[in-house]
Amino acid sequence: MDALPEDEREIFEEGFGLINSVEREEWVKAVRSAKDKAEDQQGVRFLYPDTEPFQETCAAMHADMLAEHPDLRPIYDKIQEHNEQYKSEKE
Repeated sequence: MDALPEDEREIFEEGFGLINSVEREEWVKAVRSAKDKAEDQQGVRFLYPDTEPFQETCAAMHADMLAEHPDLRPIYDKIQEHNEQYKSEKE
């Protein structure tokens, strides 16, 4: 990719973005369909516990880890951005 001219690289980047978008949409549909089948046909009951207490408990551990390993901050921030953008479905 690095050897490609900028205009060609942009085409690939746009394509990768489109592929990722379609893949995410189809994944959400497939999971929803599987969950519906499990609930409706197999009697599965999904539980959605409140994760906030766990997250609050782990906050100090996260702060300690980042203080000890500041080089992990960019990775940690990316994970937090992803989690914010793609929140889990709760019912």
